[in-house]
Amino acid sequence: MSITASEVDLKAGELVAIRQAFGPTFAELAASDPRLVAVTADLGGSVNLATWGHDNPKRYFNCGVAECDMIGIAAGLAMTGWLPFAITFGSFLGRAMDHVRQSIGHNRLKVNVVGSHGGISNGKDGPSREPTPVVYKESPAFEIGKANVLAEGSDVTLLACGPHVAYCSLWLDAWSTDVSVELIDCHTVKPLDEQTILRSAEKTGRVVTVEDHYISGGLGSAVAELLSEHRPTVLRRVGLRSYATSGPYYELLDHVGIGEDAVRAAVEDALKQS
Repeated sequence: MSITASEVDLKAGELVAIRQAFGPTFAELAASDPRLVAVTADLGGSVNLATWGHDNPKRYFNCGVAECDMIGIAAGLAMTGWLPFAITFGSFLGRAMDHVRQSIGHNRLKVNVVGSHGGISNGKDGPSREPTPVVYKESPAFEIGKANVLAEGSDVTLLACGPHVAYCSLWLDAWSTDVSVELIDCHTVKPLDEQTILRSAEKTGRVVTVEDHYISGGLGSAVAELLSEHRPTVLRRVGLRSYATSGPYYELLDHVGIGEDAVRAAVEDALKQS
């Protein structure tokens, strides 16, 4: 099953909240496969699924503010032949992880767990996710575990995921005269595209990771493990190092140390290393 954005007219560089694309894309997939069902923890509206749910009441289950129940119901649906999507905010999934482990993991069930509004993207604490730039001019054929090289470079490898793929692409336009950066979209962290990363690291000799995520346990940590085992390389990681506060998203980027200045500083520091 391929995921496209044919029903969502997105243009590269346009500011679009991810929630805008999720609902219509899910609806498109659900129209082509009657096994798809949505199970939400009272947040269907936040991912633009409320209208679809109203029109498809037998395939839309709102559990209320009960993430553990959401996972259990999704597991039960999967065991009876449905293809459930369990949907809530990423920050709320923590309270249900033991149920993910026990109900989904141990039973090897095919449940798609969606954690929206990740990182600091919901910094205003409101119902809408902040709009971020569209990365691709055309919808690419995403392959799980296969990173996309967006720009060739020779001085430093910049690995990004999430909204920072678009930000780094924009920032590189201002840096192009100073440094040759190879930008790679690591849209899946597990599985990690080890070969693409290792080839790029061998070419540049320097790697910087950028993510709207805590500095440990995400892209930076995965890349550090890979490089330490297979090709020791100068590495700098850009990510959150403490809890964030509330505020406008684009101001929070700088406040928590994952804005353009922080990424540029990490690149410059890596370049100083031989």
